[in-house]
Amino acid sequence: MVDQITHNDNLSINIQSYFDLLNKQLKKVYNIAAKARKKGLDPVTEVEIPIAKDIADRVEGLIGPEGIGKKIREYERKNLSREQVAFKIAEDICKGKLIQGSKEKLAEQAIRSSLAVITESITAAPIEGIAKIEIRDNFDGTEYLAIYYAGPIRSAGGTAAGMSVLLADYIRKNLNLAKYQPDQREIERYIEELELYNRVSHLQLPTSKDEQRFAAENLPIEITGEPTDKVEVSGNRDLKRINTNRLRGGACLVFNDGLVGRSKKIYRRVRENQLEGWDWLQELIKIHEKTGHAVNEDDIQDHFVDEEDLEVLSDEGYIKDVIAGRPVFAHPSEKGGFRIRYGRSRTTGLAGMGIHPALMGVTDDFLACGTHVRTERPGKGAIVMPVDTIHPPIVKLQNGDVIKVTSYKEAKNLQKNIVEILFLGDMLYGVGEFNQNSYDLIPAGYCEEWWSQELEEQYAEISDKEKDLLSKELVSKINMFIKNPNSYIPTPGEAIAISKVLRVPLHPEYTFHWTNISIEDYIYLRNYVAKHSIQQSTELKIPFEAKIKKILEWIYVPHKMDENNILNFGIYSSSILLSLGIHNGNLKPIANNYDKILDLINNITSIEIRHKCQSYTGARMGRPEKAKDRRMRPPVHLLFPIENRGGRLRDLYKASENKTIKIDITDRYCPTCGQSTHTPLCASCGTPTVFNHKCNRCNIKLEGNICPKCNRESTPSKITDYPIESRVKDAIKSIGGIPPKNVKAVKKLMNRHKAPELIEKGILRSKHGIFVYRDGTTRFDSTDAVLTHFKPSEIGISIQQLHNLGYTTDINGKPLEDKNQIIELKIQDVVINEEGGKHLLNVAKFVDELLEKSYSLPPYYKAKKPEDLIGEIIIGLAPHTSAGIVGRILGFTKAKVNFAHPYWHAAKRRNADGDEDSIILALDAFLNFSRYYLPEIRGGKMDAPLILVANLNPHE
Repeated sequence: MVDQITHNDNLSINIQSYFDLLNKQLKKVYNIAAKARKKGLDPVTEVEIPIAKDIADRVEGLIGPEGIGKKIREYERKNLSREQVAFKIAEDICKGKLIQGSKEKLAEQAIRSSLAVITESITAAPIEGIAKIEIRDNFDGTEYLAIYYAGPIRSAGGTAAGMSVLLADYIRKNLNLAKYQPDQREIERYIEELELYNRVSHLQLPTSKDEQRFAAENLPIEITGEPTDKVEVSGNRDLKRINTNRLRGGACLVFNDGLVGRSKKIYRRVRENQLEGWDWLQELIKIHEKTGHAVNEDDIQDHFVDEEDLEVLSDEGYIKDVIAGRPVFAHPSEKGGFRIRYGRSRTTGLAGMGIHPALMGVTDDFLACGTHVRTERPGKGAIVMPVDTIHPPIVKLQNGDVIKVTSYKEAKNLQKNIVEILFLGDMLYGVGEFNQNSYDLIPAGYCEEWWSQELEEQYAEISDKEKDLLSKELVSKINMFIKNPNSYIPTPGEAIAISKVLRVPLHPEYTFHWTNISIEDYIYLRNYVAKHSIQQSTELKIPFEAKIKKILEWIYVPHKMDENNILNFGIYSSSILLSLGIHNGNLKPIANNYDKILDLINNITSIEIRHKCQSYTGARMGRPEKAKDRRMRPPVHLLFPIENRGGRLRDLYKASENKTIKIDITDRYCPTCGQSTHTPLCASCGTPTVFNHKCNRCNIKLEGNICPKCNRESTPSKITDYPIESRVKDAIKSIGGIPPKNVKAVKKLMNRHKAPELIEKGILRSKHGIFVYRDGTTRFDSTDAVLTHFKPSEIGISIQQLHNLGYTTDINGKPLEDKNQIIELKIQDVVINEEGGKHLLNVAKFVDELLEKSYSLPPYYKAKKPEDLIGEIIIGLAPHTSAGIVGRILGFTKAKVNFAHPYWHAAKRRNADGDEDSIILALDAFLNFSRYYLPEIRGGKMDAPLILVANLNPHE
C-alpha cells in the first residue's frame, strides 16, 4: 500500500516538492516496518496501516467494497457534490454494480459506504456508529428497512447523522421496500426515550414532544439501535419490534440531534438533492416555530444586538455548568471582563482565541497556552493563546497605583503586589467564530487598527497646506502608524495633533472607558480635577479623594499614587484634561442635558472620543492544557495475558515464577508440520500458520469463521498451559543487558483472536520508560493549537535544518538566513511539546532496540536527543476517528500543546476548542499496530489508525 503515494500534477511546485519530501520519508519508514513484519513475530506479516491518497482510497480501504474508489473518482470528475456522490454510490451498491448479495447485505454496505463518503471516511461512524441493518415486516406484511445505530454515531456530527437517515430512505426506495409503519406505542416510545436520554445524558438540541411525535409518525425507515445505557424506559416496554427496554443512545442522537433538531438544515439537503417523500419536514419546521419550545440549530440567535442603542444583552449560558475549582474570570457582561477584538494572530483561529500574555501571569497561570475556556460570546469553548499586540490587563497595586501590565515577566514580578484586576484586556476572536456558531457580531471597541484605517483615509484626503500644520517629524511617522498600528503608538502630543489636523478620533491608547461611569460621576470628576489640579510641567496631579480614586479605577486610567497621596497621571495627563473639557484650568460649559456620556464628552471636547468598549464578555476556565503520554488504566507495558499470576501489579516477572500459566491465547497451527503456535509463521519450518477455528458451543472444528450448525462466530483461540518461565527467560536473554525491574502485562486479552504481543516488546518498553495503548502503539496526547507562522528561534531548529526540510524563504520572499525571520508553516509540519519530544525520543530508542534485538535489522532513528527527531514522520489521530494523518516534526515548544496548521487539525476533524489528540511515531505505528489487538467491543475500532492519509487535501 506504500505505493499508493503518488505525484499529483495539479499541485503547485512548492507544495508538490514538500509532499515529495514527506512521501520519501514515509516510504522509508514504511519499508523498514514491512521488512520487520515479514519475520513473522506479529499477528500478520505485513504492515496493517494502509496508506490512502484521497477520500476514494479511504472509503475503499476502511469500508469497501472493492472498486468503490474508482466509482467515487468517476463521480468527482463529473463535479458532483460530496452528497451527490454519496447518493450515487448508495444507488450503485443497491443495484448490484459493486457487490452481490441479499437485500440486507446490499443495504448495510450501501449505508456504510455512503455515510463514509459524507464523513470523508475519517470518523468511526460508518464502522462503529451503525450496528446493523435489518429488513423487517410491517403489520400489513410489507417489508421495511430498520437501521440500528450505536453510540459512536456521535462522531459523525449532527448533520451527517441526519443525512444517514436520508441515505437510508434512498436505499429503501432503490431496494423497493415499503415505508416503516410505526404503531402508537412505538411512536410514544421515541418520546419517552428522548426525555429519558436528555435526563441521563444530554441532547444538543432539545425539541418539543409535538415535533418528536410528528417526526415519529412520518419516519420512512425505523431509527432503532442497540442499548447503550443500563437505564430502562418505564412506560412503553416489551414492544414486539423493539428488542430492548434499555436506552438506545445512538437512536436518540440520530432521531433528535440529527433529524428533528436540524430539520431546517436537513430539509435544505432534501431540496438540494431533489429527494422525494420528505415534504413533511416543512410541516415539522412549522410545528417548531409554533411551539417555540425547541432550539433549532438554524435558530440559535438568542444572543443579539439591539441596534437602536447598541446595548448587547448578557448571556449566562457559559456559566451554568461551572466546575468547582475552575475560576470564573468574568461574570456575564461584567464591567472589567474581556473586550472582544476581531482579528487573528498566527496562533489563533479554528476556535482558538487570543489574550495578552501579561494576563497569563496576572492570573497566576490559570490561563496558559492551551487552557480551555468557555466564553459568553460567541458561546462556545476555545483555547487561549498569547497575543502581545492586543490590549493588556489593567491592575491595581497595593500602593494604589493603577497600571497596564505589558508583559508576562512584569506580571510575574508584580503578582504579589496586585490587589485587584480592574480590566482583563482584549479577547481576540476571528469573525468566522461568530458566524460558525450562528452568533451575531457585537460592536467592537475602538482599537488601533480601526484608528489607523481612519487615519489613512483622512491623510489621503487633506491638502498639502493642512499637512504643513503637522511637524516634519510627525509626518515621517504617519506611514508607520498606518502600516503597523499595534507596534507604533504616537505620543500624547502626536495623537492630539493628528486628531486636530486630520479630524480623526483620539487614539485608543489615550481613550478611556468613559461608558463605565454615569454622567453624574463624570461631572464630579471634571469639577474635582478643574478645582484641585496640580500641574507641573506636562503632568497632571491631583490630591487623593476616595470617590475620585474609584471613578478613575472604573475608567481604567493608569496613574500612580505617591507617599503624599498625590495622584499622578503621567503621559495620560493631556488626554484626561482633553476628555474632561478642561483647558488652562478652565471648564468648557455644558450646554444641554445628555442621556449618553459620550454625547456629552464630544460636545465639550475639540476631538472626537469613541467607545473604548461598548460591551464586556465573561469567561470561565474549562480544562487545563494537556501534554502527557497516553496510558491505559492501569498502565501497561505489554499486551500479553497473565491472568492473576502477576499479582496486584500484573507483573510479568512474578507470573514467570510459575513454569506454566493457563491463559486464553490465539490458536494457530502449521499446515506443513502440524505444530501448534500463536505466531503467523511456524518457528520450526517457517510456513505461514493458519487459525484453528472451532465452535465451542457445538464442539466442532470449522473451516471458516461461522459455524454451519448454530450460525455463531468461531472461536480462534484456546485456553492452554503456556510455558511462561522459559519464554520470559528467552526474551530477557535475546535482549541482553540488565532487565528492567518490572514489566506490567494484562490479565486478559480483549480482542477476538486473543492475539498477544511479542514478550520482548514489553520488556523493552519498560526499559525505556514507555507504555503501550490497546492497539500496540505508544502515544503522546496534547491539546490541539493552531500555528500558521513561526520564527526558527521559537522552536529550536537551525537554519540548515530548515533548508533541508524545504524552507528557503520567509513570508516576504527573502532568503532564509536569520533565526528571527517569520516563516509560513507548511501544512503537515508540527511543533510538539518538549515533554512530547522526550517521550518520542524514548519511543525511538525502543523501536531501534526492537529492530536490532528482535527483528535482526539495523536501528533507524539513532537519536540521542529530541532535536535528532526533527524531520521525522509522526501520525496524528483524533479519538473519534479511524484515520490518521501524516505529520512531520519541525520543532519543540514549552507550551503544553501540539502546534500545527489549521488544515492539519481540520483533517482530523478537530479544532482548537480544547480538543486533545494523540501523536504516534510513524515507525512505532507501522511496526507495532495491529487490528488483531483491538478489543471486540462497540467502539473498539475508534481511536485506531486503520488507514493513513499521506497528503492533506484542503478541498476534502
